[in-house]
Amino acid sequence: MVDLVKLQKALYRQWKRESEELLVQQPSEIRKYHSEFEKDFSKKSPGDFKKKADLIADVRSHRVTFIADFHTFQQAQRTALRILRSSVKPGENWAIGLELVPSKHQNVLDDFIAGKIQADEFRKRINYNESWGFPWENYSPLFEWAKTHRISMIALNRPSEFANLLKESDLKERDRWAAGILTDRLAEDPDLKIVVLYGELHVATSHLPTELKTVSQKYWKKQSIKSDLPDSIVIHQNHDRTFWKLAESPSKSEILKTTNILLLRKGVYCVFSAPPWAKLSSWLNWIEHDQVLIQGPQARSPDTDDEDEWEPETDLLSLIQQISDTIFKTIELPSPGFESLTFRNLGQADLVADHLRSADLTAFERSHFESLFRLGKDFYLAKTGLVFYRTPSLNLLSEVSALLLWRRQNRTYDIAIQSDEDFCREVLMQAFGFWGSLLLNPNRKCDFLKDLRKRKKESEMIRASIRILEKEKLWEDEVGFSFLKKSKRSKPIPPKQRLEPAKLIGRIIGHRCYQAFVEENLDISEIRRLLLTSRAGYRDRLVEIAMKAKTRKINQSKADLI
Repeated sequence: MVDLVKLQKALYRQWKRESEELLVQQPSEIRKYHSEFEKDFSKKSPGDFKKKADLIADVRSHRVTFIADFHTFQQAQRTALRILRSSVKPGENWAIGLELVPSKHQNVLDDFIAGKIQADEFRKRINYNESWGFPWENYSPLFEWAKTHRISMIALNRPSEFANLLKESDLKERDRWAAGILTDRLAEDPDLKIVVLYGELHVATSHLPTELKTVSQKYWKKQSIKSDLPDSIVIHQNHDRTFWKLAESPSKSEILKTTNILLLRKGVYCVFSAPPWAKLSSWLNWIEHDQVLIQGPQARSPDTDDEDEWEPETDLLSLIQQISDTIFKTIELPSPGFESLTFRNLGQADLVADHLRSADLTAFERSHFESLFRLGKDFYLAKTGLVFYRTPSLNLLSEVSALLLWRRQNRTYDIAIQSDEDFCREVLMQAFGFWGSLLLNPNRKCDFLKDLRKRKKESEMIRASIRILEKEKLWEDEVGFSFLKKSKRSKPIPPKQRLEPAKLIGRIIGHRCYQAFVEENLDISEIRRLLLTSRAGYRDRLVEIAMKAKTRKINQSKADLI
């Protein structure tokens, strides 16, 4: 059996070294803060696993919830939004506290929530790029959700102009400043509950939560407030050392498949929504990109249209090679090489449009990829090697690595689906691509049948996927395939609507294969034979892999996890 944890840890250590090389010597204040942060994880036992419902109940029963934010990592902000969506009920009195907005801009924040200004104007008025600078797309869904549901937002960060006027530790003063604002809001509105998104070092229990307790205690006493002091809980995210403790323990890693919430001690949680190397990757991508923009000899202005001034492709090729090493060592095959790939982002839309117009594509292929391009969706056009992306995420690069290998092993770039065999080919390919991405991000989610049913109004393609899944019963023990045949109850799926169901179903099978693989119900030779090689018909291989990919425990919905 391949030692997957060993391979994953090797990748993590490599990126850890790279991140340390980019860091200058940290000030003693930050080193001390980090040491105090680690005390929240100092117990020998990692803690007790809890269900999502337990965590949400705890959030709802406390006046303040602190959620750790790793600013470059979009998954951290997504997790915060998922917790909010599950915790807040219509008509309830909630607010969201934010580190990323200086408190002097509270009026601008109020204008945004009230719909008086749009996001672009909001960012301009708070000087977002200079005062915060982390990717706006990470935080945008949180802001839009709050605006839609009229959830007030509280600007908590101490304005930078005060930084040189104080003698005490800047980090501690920032905590005290935020604690003061929170105390005022809680005292003004006794029914208010606040979820605070703040940097991960700040939400250590001895930092901002303790400052809130200290400041509010003094204020409550001074104002002779009779109500109870505001109580709080802390939700950390993706702590590296604790993750490896769990991953290297067979019993703990088994539980981690079905719940990703760990109770460290009363009122202190840690949610594992992604592996530690994914968090590191986001930071490396951000800092390297930032250095090129700021320090490079031909630094690119945000206003320029000259695509030659900054080209990220070399960095992405290096990154995808590092990622692929883990996949190919696992699958025990040599890397196919990535020199043929061309990476294009949203800022290079004209180049992507020219590529799609001039490439030797069938009418169906051109229509399909132009549609994805118009919608701004990531895609890999295997025939020409084009990778179009919004952000160069770990999920995208690892999936492209696996899909490139699959295409070359099967010697086909066809995407048209005319027959059952074509459909099964596409499902197998998507299953292998998703399986490969799970090697690098075991927490990656896909839509199960229960999730698709919630989305059935979105498109006919999702409804087609539901019909197939309901007919084939992929989530149960018995599986049989007759995807496209006519029946009295359902019409055959038109060719143009078959790619999306193949992708959705392929991801479910890829997820099941990964779970079976780590449980050692599927070994690497079976993965290679059934998912990757072309020695037998696609339909026969798909039936066999679905039957073999039975897992002892599998979530029925991605909503089961935070």
